[in-house]
Amino acid sequence: MKREPRFSDSFYSSDPIILKEQFVSFASNSKYSNNNNNKDTIALVSPHAGYSYSGNVAFSGFKSFSECSDCSVSTFIIIGPCHRHGHSLKNKVCVWKKGAWKSPFGDCQINETIAGNIHRTMAMYDLAFVNTDIHNEEHSIEVQVPLVRYFFPHTRIVPVLINDTGNTARVLSSVIYDIMKTDRTIN
Repeated sequence: MKREPRFSDSFYSSDPIILKEQFVSFASNSKYSNNNNNKDTIALVSPHAGYSYSGNVAFSGFKSFSECSDCSVSTFIIIGPCHRHGHSLKNKVCVWKKGAWKSPFGDCQINETIAGNIHRTMAMYDLAFVNTDIHNEEHSIEVQVPLVRYFFPHTRIVPVLINDTGNTARVLSSVIYDIMKTDRTIN
């Protein structure tokens, strides 16, 4: 199952040439400097607005992460807020478990093993939502995919929507922590 881009040409360009030019512009205008080169970086907080608003910040974050990590990242677990269907999602997560997400730079494959593990574990706590259609209405994860693909072209992803910052977020962070303890190439 492939997740088609729904917000390209409104949040970012669907044309890979134009998008790469925008990224080159972000790089040349970036005030970011990676002075500490911390190899222990395991997470990135990235904005999810349109690239014309926050693309420079998102680009700088991914650039920093690519320089801090040892570039052997196998999987990005992308956690995004659910803006449109929070009433349906309630206090659960929705994991996209199979296939790929398309981007202007090519498809990002889903790490189906990790996605399934997160979904199953969250379901044991009755915190997993099973209808992935809500991903099609949401931009927060989609806008990260071109950046992942640009900086880490062979990395797989696990898209996770959430709308709760309380217990669900605590359980999800614990589940992810347990997964990362066994595989340090997951971020």
